[in-house]
Amino acid sequence: MAQNKKTPMLLFSCMIAFLLTGFSFTPWTSSKQPSAPAPKQVVWLNVFIHGIMSIKPHLSWNNFMLFMKDKVSGTLYEKTVELMREDPFFYKNQAMQQPGLHPIEPALTEGDSCANLAFVLNAVAHHYNVSPHKNLYYTFGWSGLLSAKSRYQSAKQLFKALQKEVNRLKGENKEVRVRIFGYSHGGNVGLNLARVREQDYPQSTLSIDELVLLGSPIIRETDYLINDPIFKKVYN
Repeated sequence: MAQNKKTPMLLFSCMIAFLLTGFSFTPWTSSKQPSAPAPKQVVWLNVFIHGIMSIKPHLSWNNFMLFMKDKVSGTLYEKTVELMREDPFFYKNQAMQQPGLHPIEPALTEGDSCANLAFVLNAVAHHYNVSPHKNLYYTFGWSGLLSAKSRYQSAKQLFKALQKEVNRLKGENKEVRVRIFGYSHGGNVGLNLARVREQDYPQSTLSIDELVLLGSPIIRETDYLINDPIFKKVYN
């Protein structure tokens, strides 16, 4: 069969026309739009911090001077408080569990002040519709010693535990907000979070949305921290 000699010339002419006219292809796109990401669930992380253990049996002139100088390490007072701190009997009248950050399951349970308090707060929030978001409850247990050093060291432990828990919840696509209830010197443990971030974790983005101080002593050691930007709102 004879080859058509005009074919190469025709192809060449088409290529020239293609370049001169600026012809362009329009890429094919699907009419289906990508689905929007699911909104993050707002979760409130509520933490209860207990106060000091009773110092009444240890009130004496010698111990008073030790308290003033913050030299309670190794004393009979410290050892006694350690034993009291491990006895569940003392957990019955306030939101207190073992040392560290521990979750609470809200329930009406005889002899379990933590579960009962969380249950009541949930019920009140639901009844008045003041907190439509999901609430998680925790206790943070510390030494309970009448010692500024102990409160600061406890705040460091709390800071690390909060950061870890917040990161875990954020990893589950949740928007986390933090609320701390500090009773008595537990409030000063909470206030010390500001010093901890400033001195130990300046790059941290952890923030406390609400700090609630219940009967907390106003002392020079921590009173100025109420204005630290780590706290969005403080109620005293």
